[in-house]
Amino acid sequence: MSNFFTYAERISLQKFLGEGLTFKEIARTLGKDPSTISREIRKHMSQVATGRPGYPYNPCKHRKSCRAKNLCSRGDCHRQSVQYCKLCPDCSKHCPDFLEEICSSRFKVPYVCNGCGQIGKCTLMKKHI
Repeated sequence: MSNFFTYAERISLQKFLGEGLTFKEIARTLGKDPSTISREIRKHMSQVATGRPGYPYNPCKHRKSCRAKNLCSRGDCHRQSVQYCKLCPDCSKHCPDFLEEICSSRFKVPYVCNGCGQIGKCTLMKKHI
């Protein structure tokens, strides 16, 4: 049993994670050990700060109920057309109420967002393989 992953196996791994398979199921399918699957994911995952369609990356815990306006003094704002600061990716740097929210799912198996059902609605930091 080889410990190294081929390109085709990495593509399959991404597909299986997207389908929500467990490490044991993926390992059985690829002919690898579950710990090898885990190490491969943790070794090659990358972080991506993206929002969802129409919303920028915004890690603030209060982003859903925030009504703050004009926090970044409009001269520095990259999105001057937005009404609320929660729609601006830079306003959190100026907000006194900013509390970063980190998705707890990223610290549990499978460690990545590939199979998450909420990924289309999430504006937090994402991890992918």
